Amino acid sequence: MSNYTIESASKTIFELLRKEHTLQDLVNLGAQILGTYTSYSNSAYKHRAISTGYPKEDIEERENYFKFQDPMIAYKELILALESKNDNTPFIMEATGTRRRWISKSYYGGRHVGHFTVPEVDVPLETVDSEIIRLMSDVCAISYMMQNSVHTLQPFMPTQASLLESVLNGAIKDETSYNDNARLYAQQIYSNYFLMCGTFSPDTDSQIINLLYRQTEYYKYSTQIIFFKGKLVMLLGTDESGTISEALMTMMEHLCTEYKLYFGVSDPFHNIMEAKTQFEYASKTLDFLLNRYPQKHTLFHDDCKIDMLLSYTKDSITSPIDFCSLTLKIILNYDFKHNTSYAETLKHYLHNNCSPLATSSSMFIHKNTVIYRVKRMEELFNIDFTDTHTLFLLRFSFLLLENSENSFM
Repeated sequence: MSNYTIESASKTIFELLRKEHTLQDLVNLGAQILGTYTSYSNSAYKHRAISTGYPKEDIEERENYFKFQDPMIAYKELILALESKNDNTPFIMEATGTRRRWISKSYYGGRHVGHFTVPEVDVPLETVDSEIIRLMSDVCAISYMMQNSVHTLQPFMPTQASLLESVLNGAIKDETSYNDNARLYAQQIYSNYFLMCGTFSPDTDSQIINLLYRQTEYYKYSTQIIFFKGKLVMLLGTDESGTISEALMTMMEHLCTEYKLYFGVSDPFHNIMEAKTQFEYASKTLDFLLNRYPQKHTLFHDDCKIDMLLSYTKDSITSPIDFCSLTLKIILNYDFKHNTSYAETLKHYLHNNCSPLATSSSMFIHKNTVIYRVKRMEELFNIDFTDTHTLFLLRFSFLLLENSENSFM
């Protein structure tokens, strides 16, 4: 089948990988070495690269090879076959409606990430051919995980990402239907999910999407990314803890800052069918983030629920100032008469968890100025900053005013 020795094939393959060529280039080289067209698919079936450059009859045969009579049955058979294998030894597979082919399961860091495929030829598979297929499988896995050229990959059949879109647009109406479809795509069912809704523009290229995939999966989160209703939507599958690690959110904040992305993050949810509702919450959270906290790039729905509640009720409150803390009304009146800025300082101080340093940074004033103003507020307005009830009333009052058309601030 191949005129290469394993040594010459290895040298040629790794030389191409060292030069950081694309996954498509590697698949083409594999076809050149093995003398027939080849393909590589990732384990989630989001992407596939197929070798090119063969005569017309071979291309037609290749197209017939990927035309399944019943794709769902074929995929299920392929998934079961892959799950039964524990290493990258090539094995024969003949799914319904497809021709027989050799498949090598590929791993990266001990994790199954895809498979390399070669159609069965008339001559027996030699030992050297088997080794080359295994080598190509491993190298393609490395190239895919390096993701130096995701934009060159061809889209596969409807994937788990399109399943998420079907949930969001109401095409899939119950959890059982979702789970049945998910299993056909080898998608793991998680006990908890988060949905992140982000800004999207035509400039959002595949490199950024790839970075989001790599970083979230690095922290052991299953990730699906789609574009829906003009938003960049990420679904994260998590374990039973139902939390997003602080390390992941710190990484996300850095990544979003660098690429000028903004994300609203939903509450955790257990049933995938809640994704539609959580999308609406995450989308509203994104709106709050853009309007209220432009200096941040990520915001949890849990951190702005009171803001949302007040925004829903603002039309029924004709005079928000009447519902504010008496202390705040006194401060606002004092500021008006004496041309001071105690109310503004207090708002930033509460928002920054009573941290003089953080407050000084957000107001662009010296830390000692903040400390002095806080001390003066204690003296002038008898504010006890150790009383949580007092702090809550003041914080609530500021939120009420911020959500009114006339902010008084």
